[in-house]
Amino acid sequence: MDRPMIQMGKSRERFVSWLLDRGDYVFAFCLYVVLTILFTWPLAENFTTFVNGNIQDVFHELWYLHLGSTGTYGPFFLFSTSMSYYPTGAPLYFQVLSPFNTLNFMWLSPAFGEIVAYNLLYMFTFFFAGFTTYIFVKYLTKNNYAAFLAGLAFAFAPIHTGQGFAHLNIMSVEFLPLFAYFMVKMAREKNMWNAIYVGIALVLNAMCDLHMFLLATTMLTVYLVYTFLTQRKLIANRGYIQRFIVFVSFSALTLLFVYFQTIYGLLFVPQSVGSSSSVTRFISAKSADLLSFFVPSSANPFLSRYFASINTQIGKVAVVPNESGTAYVGYTVLALGILGLVFFWRRKDLYFWAALAFVGALLALGPYISVDGVLTPIPGLWGYLYYVIPLLNSFRAPYRFDYLVAFGLAILAGYGVTGLMERLSSIKVPNATKTLMKVLVVCILCTLVIVEFLPIPYAEYNAQIPQFYQVLANDHSNYSVIEVPLQKSFSVYLYYQSAYNKPLIDGSIPRNPQYPSTLQESVPFINELGFYSPGNAPTDIINQTFPLMTLAPYILEQYQVKYIIVHKNLFSSPTGYLPYVKLLSSVLGQPMYQDSTIVAYKFDPPASNVSGIVQFLRIYNNISLISFLYGNWFKYGLFGAGTRAMSGFAGLDVFSATNQYVQLEFRVDGVGTTYPLQLSVNGQTVGTYMAFKGVYTTYTTSFFPIKAGENEVLFYSPNGCAVAITPTARNIVRPRANLNFCVTADFQWIDPISAHTTIQS
Repeated sequence: MDRPMIQMGKSRERFVSWLLDRGDYVFAFCLYVVLTILFTWPLAENFTTFVNGNIQDVFHELWYLHLGSTGTYGPFFLFSTSMSYYPTGAPLYFQVLSPFNTLNFMWLSPAFGEIVAYNLLYMFTFFFAGFTTYIFVKYLTKNNYAAFLAGLAFAFAPIHTGQGFAHLNIMSVEFLPLFAYFMVKMAREKNMWNAIYVGIALVLNAMCDLHMFLLATTMLTVYLVYTFLTQRKLIANRGYIQRFIVFVSFSALTLLFVYFQTIYGLLFVPQSVGSSSSVTRFISAKSADLLSFFVPSSANPFLSRYFASINTQIGKVAVVPNESGTAYVGYTVLALGILGLVFFWRRKDLYFWAALAFVGALLALGPYISVDGVLTPIPGLWGYLYYVIPLLNSFRAPYRFDYLVAFGLAILAGYGVTGLMERLSSIKVPNATKTLMKVLVVCILCTLVIVEFLPIPYAEYNAQIPQFYQVLANDHSNYSVIEVPLQKSFSVYLYYQSAYNKPLIDGSIPRNPQYPSTLQESVPFINELGFYSPGNAPTDIINQTFPLMTLAPYILEQYQVKYIIVHKNLFSSPTGYLPYVKLLSSVLGQPMYQDSTIVAYKFDPPASNVSGIVQFLRIYNNISLISFLYGNWFKYGLFGAGTRAMSGFAGLDVFSATNQYVQLEFRVDGVGTTYPLQLSVNGQTVGTYMAFKGVYTTYTTSFFPIKAGENEVLFYSPNGCAVAITPTARNIVRPRANLNFCVTADFQWIDPISAHTTIQS
């Protein structure tokens, strides 16, 4: 026999031997895969066409994966994008690009398609979380049965399956057990490599999402405090301190690369430009109600009917199961966790997992504790730490700390099973009978956990992109797209964009400052395609008039809009789309395509050396200026009837057909305090004007030159901005109580003097 064949045979034998030596790991892994199919059913049945979820954030996740996987540097160094909110663009400093998932999506999607790639990553979060928990708990208990149940309890806890309704990034908890594993080993063992391994585990968690980084660092903090108080010798020694320094150094250097754009945004980007997107209000509605830890998820097919009234009372379910109503810990897991503490009450290390679960529960309760749907005046731990820990104010949903509750209880449940197995081992019966008894007990316990946690049938979205978008994909010219209704909430538009890869006027990126959405909220005609309904847009603060239907095609040309797609099925009523179709048909003529869900228009402007608004001004030369708002303008009327407030910087895009001198008149007051406002035109300072607190002042500038074409008139606050109404758990329902609403001044009107001319259509 040839030597290569002999070597191949020996390699095969070694591999088989290796598998047999680790047969329990292989068996557990396979079982977790089977359980993943069960817990996500019917996803496996529709694996190539559907994705699990019931809110639009699912399409955010798909778009983030597509954007990151097609970027020049992958998911790294993505500071901004103009693919959404075109042409203004949006900052990406604090977006959830999930580098780990994106890097895997980069090679999975070309091979299997984007839907299958997403579903593979989605399922991976479950079975691999179970497997890593199995590895950790077997290390702790040396018991296969205990390790398997602990993996089941954590991987399929309602907090995890509940995130499957919306957020792949916040589902990606599969490396948290790995971090705990090496965190404990770094304290127990002197091997310096454990410092590197725990650093790698922390980086992997952070690459899944910054939520996972926060959970891991919270676990580490609780571990250090608890161990210092109870087992000081483990960490108060030179060897551990050296390992800890290596761990911190390795993690910090690696994370500096992985999240460079986020660190850059925090340190160098003005709040009104990008940093405000990281400072979002804490929301009591996204905190765990105290009863929610003990009430099964509304998605559970076995138990939810018995708790429907309580679920409704505590706000866990409105019409469909949602991702925030998933704090349930499970009575089986809780009972096993208590048994673990009882069986091993002398072991100090066990109480750490109870402490971790307790701290996680306190944080999950949010800024003020709710009981049975009633917000009490009792402050929660979150409300204090929110102002102390820099990263904590970036996370809007305290209930997600329930992951630590689920993990701590899963570990304790593993010890509970270990105690039961030890007592079964002491029974004087044949070994085969003992093994059968153990298997039977574990099967019963696992079945109870499954019955309590199962969320099927899972809500699904049909993720097939409508065939019409192939028309856009085949059009290789430069253009942008408007999807109607033009609203922030429809992330599916971003997902559809992955079919044709052209900019969208629409935007649906969360955690953004105000300026990206100003165009769709304020530019005439465009703002009647969803932000307001046709014919109902306000006059706004710019003192100018023009025939809208005459100007509309030039507005579309200005922003390179070629396709406008009306989605009949996204309106609140079956006939809600009709006024929009009527408006578009009056401007663009008959649609190019329509079916049961879509009406599509195509706009082809005539060829010209000059296009857009300037072309309009040349044709209708009795108007000298047209102005549109741009920058950080808040919604019209939000800070006073008939007014529009600004945050940090805001201004006008002034279009002129000729070089000329103009004058600006405006009426403004300061919000919260008095602010100086610097006025510049095309980068040249015109003057500084005071916005006095609570008093509207009218100013008239001197004449200043503008050029033919587009001009930038900018109001800038060198003193920044302030939160108009500080959000608390009790006023959070007020629309102005939002840390993103960092406000400087409120304008009643702005009048570009020479533009105040009406033309006849």
